Amino acid sequence: EPAGVRLTGDFVFERVASMAAGIAKAELPQATLRSISARVLVALAASAVPLAAHADDAVPPPVPQQQVQQQQQQQQVQQRNPQVSGRVTYSRLLEFIADSSVSRVDLYDMGRTAVVTAKIGDRDQQLVCDLPGATTGLIEKLQA
Repeated sequence: EPAGVRLTGDFVFERVASMAAGIAKAELPQATLRSISARVLVALAASAVPLAAHADDAVPPPVPQQQVQQQQQQQQVQQRNPQVSGRVTYSRLLEFIADSSVSRVDLYDMGRTAVVTAKIGDRDQQLVCDLPGATTGLIEKLQA
């Protein structure tokens, strides 16, 4: 993760900790807060739906120069990053996580599909994995 980049999991954990501090009489253990945060992340992933766009008669605004530069940089990064190179079973994904081989996980299809960047051998590969429904176990393992 690049320096200064905050992940959604960090925001969720902070918000859960803040809410717990406001209502709990005693401070909750970190493990409990992580478990609750994992459940919130699973619910977010399972309920995430792309926003509908209706632009049949809209005229697109001019693209600022800075945005063009950002798009060019993203294209360069995508060219350097490996493309999806295969599929992986859920059990094998858990093995990669246990081995600390996974550097990134992106969830798609309302949390049913993951694209995983894992170091296999001497190179990074992107693998697709079908997930078994909304599982907090995967999120908890990724947070550990």
